[in-house]
Amino acid sequence: MANAEGKEFVWRVLSPLVAVAASPDVDELAKLNNLPSFADLLAPFGERMDGKVGIIDSQGHSTTLDHFTVRFTNANHLDRFDIGIVNKVVSDCMRRHDMAKKKLPTVKSKQDVEEVYGEVNMDSLTPWYTDYRNYLCKYTGASEHDTFNHPVSWLVVVSTANPDPVATAQSLSAENNLPAIFDRGYMDPNISKHYLLLHDEQTAPAVNAEALFEQMKKTFNMSACNLLNINSVPHPSTADSSDPFNQIPPPMPVVPDIWTPSQEDVGRLVDKLKQGLHSSSAASVASSVTSVASPTTEEGFPVFKDRSNVPVGAATGESKAETLGPLSSGVAGEAMLPPMQMDVPQLHLPSTVAYGNYLSEYDFTSLEGFVREFVTQKVIKNMERNIQHWNEQVGIML
Repeated sequence: MANAEGKEFVWRVLSPLVAVAASPDVDELAKLNNLPSFADLLAPFGERMDGKVGIIDSQGHSTTLDHFTVRFTNANHLDRFDIGIVNKVVSDCMRRHDMAKKKLPTVKSKQDVEEVYGEVNMDSLTPWYTDYRNYLCKYTGASEHDTFNHPVSWLVVVSTANPDPVATAQSLSAENNLPAIFDRGYMDPNISKHYLLLHDEQTAPAVNAEALFEQMKKTFNMSACNLLNINSVPHPSTADSSDPFNQIPPPMPVVPDIWTPSQEDVGRLVDKLKQGLHSSSAASVASSVTSVASPTTEEGFPVFKDRSNVPVGAATGESKAETLGPLSSGVAGEAMLPPMQMDVPQLHLPSTVAYGNYLSEYDFTSLEGFVREFVTQKVIKNMERNIQHWNEQVGIML
């Protein structure tokens, strides 16, 4: 992988994470655009902040960064996939790759290294590692030993179609309603919260969005609230929605398609997870993790360490019963894993799926502007305050 590509990958997978807690009516607005949740709708905008972003570093110095990136994820998916299942998918991917040694030029001098190896595309040289890196870094989720996948901010989203948006927002942000991962004790629930009110004029035509927004600003901090219009493209009539032969197709999108890469990536992983869970027994899952054929060095040594001492539970993720559920009996008395029970988007999307069908150009620009303002004025500023506070605490202890 080229140096610039490597930096970009690190920026993306280790960029600040924002947890999106959305009410069901908000996710329904995203589904109109063929997206599973509002977090999925927002996610590509976090990677589209062109231009320079000013920050204050840990030393108190001002600097600017190009193409600052943030990640948006569903608050209920912070733990993503069980590590044993990710290992299973990674193992299957690596097994499919040809691990034969590639013929490389002989290195006789420093100049040879710079001229030859400097131009090598590492992704094509070691595709098995590319798959391993992508799946492991993107989908293992939050853990107790690092904070890269711990959210730095909480985005609470409700819509004007909700019977009581303010009460729903309070419920979504209440500490006793946080996702179960916060019960494990290693994630800080006291992070900054921001509130977003969405208004779809066609699903809530009789609602006074401005009045609701004023009520929200009085309930929460005024600077922590935003109002956004969404889905401004006219919706088809639902008068004959019960007739399957008289359905009006959705309009073709008028905005750029920024969602396909991420949706296809998650879709491929989910399909692989389901295939693995349906076709593998507990024993085969364990063996697939511990018996991956390792590529070897020129001296004949394996690149990977011996995994023969890995406990079956660690390999299969059996310890997380809430993720995998109990084992059920398969044919011939073999213990089989049940069908997939993880709370993840069930994507079986053809390449012709269109996204953003009901977003107008104004909606698209408004979402883009909101994300940039939210990140630069809320997320970054809060991180800077935390860094300053931590530095002061460390200074007092010295």
